[in-house]
Amino acid sequence: MFTPDQYQLLGFGQGKKWENFGGVIVERETPSVSASIPRSPLLPENHRANLIFRLNHQVSQKGTWFPEQSPKKVPGLDPDVFRNEVLHDWKIRHRNKTFLLKQTPSGQVGLFPEQAVNWEWIESIPESLEGLKGINLFGYTGGTTISLASRGVEMVHIDAADSVVKWARQNAALSGLEKASIRWIAEDALRFVGREIKRGSKYDILVLDPPTFGRGPKGEQWKIDEQLVLLLEMLADLSRNRLKMLVLSCHTPGFEAPELLQLVKSIFKLPKGALEGIPMDLKASDQRLHQRLLNAGHCVRFLRLENES
Repeated sequence: MFTPDQYQLLGFGQGKKWENFGGVIVERETPSVSASIPRSPLLPENHRANLIFRLNHQVSQKGTWFPEQSPKKVPGLDPDVFRNEVLHDWKIRHRNKTFLLKQTPSGQVGLFPEQAVNWEWIESIPESLEGLKGINLFGYTGGTTISLASRGVEMVHIDAADSVVKWARQNAALSGLEKASIRWIAEDALRFVGREIKRGSKYDILVLDPPTFGRGPKGEQWKIDEQLVLLLEMLADLSRNRLKMLVLSCHTPGFEAPELLQLVKSIFKLPKGALEGIPMDLKASDQRLHQRLLNAGHCVRFLRLENES
């Protein structure tokens, strides 16, 4: 996982979590943290929140980073622990990857640290991946794309937001992969996969991390409960007779590892290989928490090595 100086989950509970991103303490209000979980004290005395995010409960998935608004107006926010900081050139590292971080209106900073378990799995595969063709849908800021490209995979990186694709491209350059074989495309996932099928394209490696809801660059709507099965069926067509690796992760309630495993088994006619479902948990460093594991989603992974027949 991350080294402690680059990322740590400090504590969580009552709808908030506290994280250390490269020495920057971030306090975020997030629906993924159940209000029923007992909360640790705000932070140890030697920590002070550098950045604080509060959700706007009238606007779905949007909120405010302070100091855009006086912290004195926010219930439960102690101005004495608030540091009025706007960050520039904010970066952290994970092994051979460097990520540029910044605040977004949804409360994200450009990194889902729970995905590190998949990056490390990819980087630990003993077999050569050189020359295989991979696609990363809903690719966000590129962590998995970078992990695969660093192993010699010819990657196609897809995200609906052009600004996020540019961000991922920056991360690849910061990670020394500016000249790697990566196609960077801002496109709706279903639309792009449909076009690839018509072209007769084939892929060895499939990666996707679909959100609950989303919009494509031309207003296309994505709803995971209505469209995930269709997308998986299309991807099964796109990888027929040559699938070597699949990484499917979800953060939506109802799409836990057992459900995802059943979907993959029913849609893909998998050759022999290792198929597993895992929770993507983050472990809090705060020893005072009774429950230190925070679930941040679930993942299904498939890998077929060449010596398996």
